[in-house]
Amino acid sequence: MPSYNWIPQGQCQLCWSHIKRNLQQITDCSGGGFSARVGRNQTLIISAIFRTRRRFEENELYHKRYKRRMLRLQKAFDLWLEKSRSIGVQRYKGRSEKLEQHQQSLWLFLKHESIPLTNNEAERRVSHTQTFWACRQKSITYW
Repeated sequence: MPSYNWIPQGQCQLCWSHIKRNLQQITDCSGGGFSARVGRNQTLIISAIFRTRRRFEENELYHKRYKRRMLRLQKAFDLWLEKSRSIGVQRYKGRSEKLEQHQQSLWLFLKHESIPLTNNEAERRVSHTQTFWACRQKSITYW
């Protein structure tokens, strides 16, 4: 999350795919203890967030039900984020602390539904632009 540090809180949506990947590492590397349980519950909630958003975008959920479910998922995630303060492994505890510091940037997509849950499209555009300019500098044609 260092790249988010220079952007004021509440002006940048954190990428839920990256968050899920980081929490999955907590689940996988913790030997099945408390840390693994916290990570597992958080990743399950994130999966439900993705599923709920997809169903809303595909018009399978009415707006009111979508909001109600997302607020319930937000409450559950925030609860497990609070529990993650008790994680004993400093590396994983630090990840949770960073999420808490940027908590306002976790839920911007609820205020502005045009904001995606991930930054995949933005990363593709940046990657494409970087590749284009790198190839242009080397006089290589890129398609």
